[in-house]
Amino acid sequence: MDRTLPLALAVGVAVGVATDALLLPNWIVAYGTAATYAGLAYFWLAHPEARRGIRRSRLSDRVDRLGYVFGAVGVSAGPLGFLSALHATDAQTVAFLVWYTGTLAFVFVVWHVRGAERQSVAAARAVGADLGE
Repeated sequence: MDRTLPLALAVGVAVGVATDALLLPNWIVAYGTAATYAGLAYFWLAHPEARRGIRRSRLSDRVDRLGYVFGAVGVSAGPLGFLSALHATDAQTVAFLVWYTGTLAFVFVVWHVRGAERQSVAAARAVGADLGE
């Protein structure tokens, strides 16, 4: 059994609980941060090329799409939490930086994985053209 998704969810929950307990007791911020890091952790764990820089991957798997959804929900819900806490304290600022760092990392990793997928499709087409297909 593939443990990538449960492990990614555990990372997201851990970051969300830590954000809520240590930085900003706001469930929307914790939820958005948890979802962002769950998506990031999924792609980081499921696609070794995201860590090594190798350009091969597929984002077409159902589980890949689920990992993408977790991250996208976090990227969407995170700002709502921060909008509800407009008077930023030091802890709120740190919580925002934690969330935003995860957001940037998530977008970068997904962009890298999708770019690798496009490159592998283009390479396959080139090989097919060379073989006269």
